[in-house]
Parts: sequence; C-alpha cells; structure tokens
Amino acid sequence: MNKQLREFYLDWVNNYLTVETMAEHHGLDVSHARTLIDIGRDAHQQYVDEVARLRTLYPAIERVQA
Repeated sequence: MNKQLREFYLDWVNNYLTVETMAEHHGLDVSHARTLIDIGRDAHQQYVDEVARLRTLYPAIERVQA
C-alpha cells in the first residue's frame, strides 16, 4: 500500500497540473484525491529519508528496492 501511495503522489507531481484533473481521471472526488496525495507525499518523504540513511551507512548501495 505504501508503494502505491508513493506512486500516486509521484504521478500527481509528474503528470498533473491540478488536483481536480487528477481526481477526475482517477474517478475520485477532489478531497479524497488531496488526502491520497498528502499521504503519498509523507510516504515518499519517509522513503527518501530511509534511502539517504542507508546510503550513509552503506556507501556502496546504488539502488534500494521498495
């Protein structure tokens, strides 16, 4: 679920100009889309922070799979 929320957030960041358009394309109401984007943003930030932490501990890591 965490990966899906991160992907939903990144889809919004990379492919949409408005929450309204994304909500329409996904068959969601705007408030639900905003909630999913917010949760996805938090999940993405946690993932980025964890990857950074692991790269500090293990500099040879080039890529971490979720």
